[in-house]
Amino acid sequence: MGERSRTRFWFVWGVWGLMLAAAFGFVVRFGSNVPFWDDWETVPALAGEQNIDAQWFWAAHNGHRIPFPRLFLLALYKLTGCDFRSGMYFNAAILGIVAFAMIIVAKKQRGGELSYADAFFPVVLLGWGHYENLLWTWQVTQVIPVAVVCFLLCIIVQNGTWLVGRTGIVAGLLVVTLPLSGVPGLMYVPAMALWLVIGGLQSGRRYGLQLWGLALASVALAAFYFVDYPLSSSLRLTEPLTLSTLKHTARGSFSTALQFLTRSFGPAAELSWRYSGKAMLGLLIATSILLLLRLWRSIGLLLFLTGVGCLALSVGFGRRSISARYFLIAAPVLGLIYYAWGKSRVSHLVQTGLFITAIVALPFNFREGLRYARDYHRSMEAFRLDLLAGKSDAELVAHHAAALSPCALSAPTRGIPLDEGGETAPSSTFPGPWVECVSYHDWLVPFIWDMRRGGIGYFRLLRDEYPASKDVRLSDVPGTLLSGGAPRDTNVVFALQRPKFVYGIRVAYGGHVQPGSVNQGPCLQVLWKKRDQKTFVKSQRYLHFWRPDERVHTIWIFDTIDSLAVNFDNQPHVLDLIDVEFLNPIF
Repeated sequence: MGERSRTRFWFVWGVWGLMLAAAFGFVVRFGSNVPFWDDWETVPALAGEQNIDAQWFWAAHNGHRIPFPRLFLLALYKLTGCDFRSGMYFNAAILGIVAFAMIIVAKKQRGGELSYADAFFPVVLLGWGHYENLLWTWQVTQVIPVAVVCFLLCIIVQNGTWLVGRTGIVAGLLVVTLPLSGVPGLMYVPAMALWLVIGGLQSGRRYGLQLWGLALASVALAAFYFVDYPLSSSLRLTEPLTLSTLKHTARGSFSTALQFLTRSFGPAAELSWRYSGKAMLGLLIATSILLLLRLWRSIGLLLFLTGVGCLALSVGFGRRSISARYFLIAAPVLGLIYYAWGKSRVSHLVQTGLFITAIVALPFNFREGLRYARDYHRSMEAFRLDLLAGKSDAELVAHHAAALSPCALSAPTRGIPLDEGGETAPSSTFPGPWVECVSYHDWLVPFIWDMRRGGIGYFRLLRDEYPASKDVRLSDVPGTLLSGGAPRDTNVVFALQRPKFVYGIRVAYGGHVQPGSVNQGPCLQVLWKKRDQKTFVKSQRYLHFWRPDERVHTIWIFDTIDSLAVNFDNQPHVLDLIDVEFLNPIF
């Protein structure tokens, strides 16, 4: 090894080591052993309240069937005694392994020589810009398909369509896991199955039959994925299907898809979307032309690019905004571009350009990750301290629901004045600026109690006693009805005669809800104002869509309030439709 080769070796592997250490340090410093958001879905199974069977593994979660990643999740929980930081460490480790493998492949593609630009992979994959993936165990379900896709890319770069022996079997098995890993894997199945078929044609009858069988298995699993598949409400048409709406939808979907791919560089890409988006589009077009010009030598990479396109379009069609956790799912496109130009005359220019772009984005990505991590850790630590202080499950939910499970619901305020800022509004970084309310109290309380019964973590110390309360109807509480008395009033706004400490508010509804109309049934909005506030704020706005089998819903407050506002699906005569009661403490 010459002096220059030795320098490149220490540089590339030094950057990889530093980025891996930074990712693990990020988890050590800011990770929390408290379930967050989708983590709560696994609690009944971990606590022994739900059977872990084929139905559990195959069950759809927000449109994703994820039996393969769930195996990893379950193993991590079992090995660590249900430590909710285990997935965080796993994600950092698996991304480090992926970056390691991609560096090795780049070196082999270059004939055994490293380039300074190969440090691009750890910079892109291990930066703090992936803060949601590094600080959220549930994201194992998203990191696994990214790792599988990156390993497939490595095989394609090294072997093309020559898939014989163990390489072909490994490649085929990886493709079979794609439809078992949610949408981030599913969208690659058609292209990767075709790659296996072409590989089978070139690898002889013996290996061909194996590859064709594995390709058929992946396609069959992809088809089975959609049996009894719950269609997301975001995919249902809400407007008449016309040429104008089709154009509008196509334009919006393409724009979101391009944003998704551009943000593979992390949050920094959001700073100059107009320019970074055009640069990414130009690079993708140039890469596509390059691969088409050498079609038979690059058919594997071209098929991989097709898979990337399918994934990007599915994200564009299904979403209108891109959360930070999606940045990593788009990262394989950067690996594809890097390798596609690896044997061209301008390979050094393109690969160095990608590396420099990643380095320029790195400080901003680190800053955004640090801001999020501080807010996240502060919120989770506050919950942990309240739990250790002996507060009940209801009080914990009242004060921490927005951090434990951010509300993804939205609805118009129906004319109720709402302060968009205010000291009590949610943090702009955690849970996120998109949070408009709180919710899920009825969902979180049983899960917290399951954790207590299962003796999991800090929750085994949860207090047994439940706060004693007395139900008092709204009409029996001294105060002034500011609105809601007129026939056309859809909002009830009630000012208490004097500020009052309440445990919560209980709402009863005896009407009929159409079966199967979850998140589309009557929308209950309850807002409360503390005595030192001039108007209502987001963090004290509760949304709930009434379920068909539901009669009573409890909203926990555990605070002193002086005003209350209620809207029930924007219908008049609110107090004729629902009963509203205060849960007053008994001292």
